[in-house]
Amino acid sequence: MRKSWEESTITDVIEEAYPEIDDLHDQMRDAYDALPEGVQYCHHRRGDAAKWLEVASDTLCGLAPRNMYDRKHQVQFMVMRPGKDGRFFRPARRDNVVRGLEACVYRLAEPQHEKVEAPGCE
Repeated sequence: MRKSWEESTITDVIEEAYPEIDDLHDQMRDAYDALPEGVQYCHHRRGDAAKWLEVASDTLCGLAPRNMYDRKHQVQFMVMRPGKDGRFFRPARRDNVVRGLEACVYRLAEPQHEKVEAPGCE
């Protein structure tokens, strides 16, 4: 895998995160459900991951309507890309989504700078 910088708008990051999280949830749920019932307790972290991905998916669903944020709000974050072999594993996909959403949170948490005029200037 290789790393690169991604630049996008807040709206686009959120809109792209939803299907990725939903897909990761489906894969984790299928992997957990495919385990024999007798060994599922040994792999409870896989079941927990599926549960939390479902919560994240439900939370993001409909979070960012197209005009929710000004298109000028750009974010930049590091993403992993498939390597020459084309392999791209779930942890890297998850980390890409998390880094993108963290960049959005940090951008939205920045103080808004209002235009301040010097006294007596009109």
